[in-house]
Amino acid sequence: MEKPTLLIIDDIPSNIDVLGTILMEDYIIQAATSGEEGLGIAQEGSGPDLILLDVMMPGMDGYEVLSRLKVHEATRHIPVIMVTACTDAADETKGFRLGCADYLHKPVTPLIVQSRVRTQVEVKRGRDALAASLKTSRADSLRQGRFLGGLFDHSPQGILLLDEAHAIVRANQAFCDLFGYRACDLEGQAEPMNTVPVAEAEAYGALLETIDARGRFKGEGVRMRVDGTPLSVSIAGCRVDVENQSGGIFLIYEDITDRKLAEKRLTHQAYHDALTGIDNRLAFVEGLKGVLKENRRVNRCCVMLLDLDRFKSVNDSLGHPVGDALLQVVSRRFTQCLRDRDTVARIGGDEFAVLLRETRDASEVEGISRRLLDAASSPFEIDGQVLHIGASIGVVFDLSGYTDPDTVIRDADLAMYEAKASGRGRFTLFDSTLHEKAVHRLEIERELRDAFVRGEFEFYYQPILTLPEGPVERFEALIRWNHPEKGVLAPAAFLSVLEEAGLSTALRRWVVEAAAQTLASWGADFPGRILNINLTASQLGDPELCPFITEVFGRYGASPDRLVVEITETDFMEGRPMAEANLNRLREAGVRIAIDDFGTGYSSLAYLHRYRIDTLKIDRSFITRIDQDGLSIISAIASISQKLGVSVVAEGIEEPAQLDAVMRAGCTHAQGYLISRPMPLERATCSERGRAGWLCAVSSNH
Repeated sequence: MEKPTLLIIDDIPSNIDVLGTILMEDYIIQAATSGEEGLGIAQEGSGPDLILLDVMMPGMDGYEVLSRLKVHEATRHIPVIMVTACTDAADETKGFRLGCADYLHKPVTPLIVQSRVRTQVEVKRGRDALAASLKTSRADSLRQGRFLGGLFDHSPQGILLLDEAHAIVRANQAFCDLFGYRACDLEGQAEPMNTVPVAEAEAYGALLETIDARGRFKGEGVRMRVDGTPLSVSIAGCRVDVENQSGGIFLIYEDITDRKLAEKRLTHQAYHDALTGIDNRLAFVEGLKGVLKENRRVNRCCVMLLDLDRFKSVNDSLGHPVGDALLQVVSRRFTQCLRDRDTVARIGGDEFAVLLRETRDASEVEGISRRLLDAASSPFEIDGQVLHIGASIGVVFDLSGYTDPDTVIRDADLAMYEAKASGRGRFTLFDSTLHEKAVHRLEIERELRDAFVRGEFEFYYQPILTLPEGPVERFEALIRWNHPEKGVLAPAAFLSVLEEAGLSTALRRWVVEAAAQTLASWGADFPGRILNINLTASQLGDPELCPFITEVFGRYGASPDRLVVEITETDFMEGRPMAEANLNRLREAGVRIAIDDFGTGYSSLAYLHRYRIDTLKIDRSFITRIDQDGLSIISAIASISQKLGVSVVAEGIEEPAQLDAVMRAGCTHAQGYLISRPMPLERATCSERGRAGWLCAVSSNH
């Protein structure tokens, strides 16, 4: 048998390709990219067996094309399936009133497309064949009858032929197999009402009325087998007219139970997080969209955004299976913290969202927030390991004035980042100032990008005095931003924005390049000078760091053994697994390593030997409270470091008594405002002075 012909009318070729790919194996595909072109093709020859018609098209839309098809004698009999992304029942009603046979919704599902197209083509061919047979001669009628009888009997769909009174004239074997009846028990009877559940009895009556009035019906429903088993079925019905007289009704049933189960699974997957089983971002946004439409209730609802603290370190150090198991436990804990009417969703890797409905007041929201924080901070036992994380929460307390979910989520996100910036493990309510701060940060980010292009960064150099009497052989290079309007800015004013903007690598490249230039400019005049630069854990873990330093220092003719890379103790501990290889490569290249702010983290002196650390810089907090206990700690660190061949720098020296104390404690170097404030290159490029010379210059530095 020749393949049926389908005509696809859609102004977007890619949509035609999608449907064509699904259907090309079983059908001959024709295509048109406009309503006018489609009408012309449909009116040629015998026309297609079925038309798939897009609703939204420029010029002549799908409804206008459908209207013209149904008034033209050559095309009114062709079934039309409308294809649309709209799910509004009113739009579908309009299409059915104009005479369409069915609807497909974008994005299309291949199984649904194939099933509905196959049903309509078979209905159309059966209807055409029956109508043709009734118009032929008696002999032809007998031949056609045998043909149609074979088609009727051997169709894989269950088919009933009803007379004008809706009594069963004939049932094919597929119908009997589907519902468990014998054909002889059905003929002459109304369709057995025990196949129609009570809940659908009224719908069945409306189905027959629709076919009588409009000539066709397409829908889905539930029917009962003779043993009481429910089946999901598609139902297609058409009236067969012979010489303008009703010749009966065909009802065609197809078991779609498996398809409905598959659709249910797909729907669940579309709206739920595969890992945790709770709602996903799509479901959360849809739910929030519905709340925002209920204008009278939005002031009693609020949205929370939760980001897990320290989750990344768990995932990176213990692996994704442990991280996934942790997320599953977290989602269960969060669910238990909420009321039945509330919703929690996982909307990102370690990010969750909560929609609270019908809240009484701010104190109730605060109570729920604290329960969520407690749930996140309580210990987790995963695969025999006890893990500690936490959460930061941003809250939009009143949804009044909001019209779209994206704005609500944006503001909750701003509040959440404010909570993180304020120390983590807390919740922050959104207010308009947070949005203003975000806009300000975006402006700083834009200016930072321009600063790299315009060359607005420079080093300021702070001397590191060799104790007890000098000279100064080391300088720490501290980055400054020469802002065109705000003047010279220290890193605290821009570094966090720079890192969040993804400019950390650009900064690292600038720092290395500027350090090589400085050492090259000092050249033979100061051959013993050493320059310290600061890198973050992420920069130290960059696989391009060592090759880049080697290439840049080689280009400028600077020696890497005059470079010291400083990394804070906290960054050193957090970044140690990924940075360990780079530490070894730097050492092999001759670069020295210093641990900055030592004493503020949780590192061990054993690491000094393991990673061949050259210098410890004792944090200024020990210097500012240099009582007997503090001095004892500094002495102990200095003593052990001396045995390991590690130099010790006391940072934050601002008073002569502090300088004398750290010398007695055994520190080898000192740095701070007492010695000198950071200075431009031209001031640092001078003759080396001893302790007395620098201390005499203190007043000029202030």
